[in-house]
Amino acid sequence: MIAMANPSSSIAPRGSAARRLNSGECRSWLAGHHEGRLDYRTGRGPRSLVVRYAVQADAVLVRVPTYNDLLQYAPGESVTLEVEERCAPDTFEIVTVTGTASLVDPGVGALADDWPPELPTDVIRVPIQRIDGFLAEAG
Repeated sequence: MIAMANPSSSIAPRGSAARRLNSGECRSWLAGHHEGRLDYRTGRGPRSLVVRYAVQADAVLVRVPTYNDLLQYAPGESVTLEVEERCAPDTFEIVTVTGTASLVDPGVGALADDWPPELPTDVIRVPIQRIDGFLAEAG
C-alpha cells in the first residue's frame, strides 16, 4: 500500500518509473472507480478513511455516518481523495483529488443508497481544485 499522500504534493510515488496522466485521463479514471481513501487532518494528526464516492460535475461526493469524526474536521479544510488500482504485480495507477471540503444536502442522488435506513449519514463535497494522476511501475 502507498503511504498517505501529501495534499500539496504532485510528485510521483517514490521508487517508481511513472507517467503522469493528463487531467482528462484522471477525470475519466476517477469516474470509472468508486472507492478510495480520504485523507484529512484532526487535532490528533492525519487520518485516512476508506470511502465510496461518486463524481458529480467538478466535485467528488462522499457519504459517511454522522458519528464519523471526518464530519467534525473536514468541512472548510483541504482534504485529499486518493484512488489507486494495481494493474499488474509491479504496475499501479493512482489519482488524487484535493479540494476544500464542505457539507451538502444528504439527500443528493448521485450516491448509492446502500446505507441502512436507520443509520444517519451526511455528505461531504470535495471540489476538484487539484487533480493529479500517475501510471507507475515499481522499480
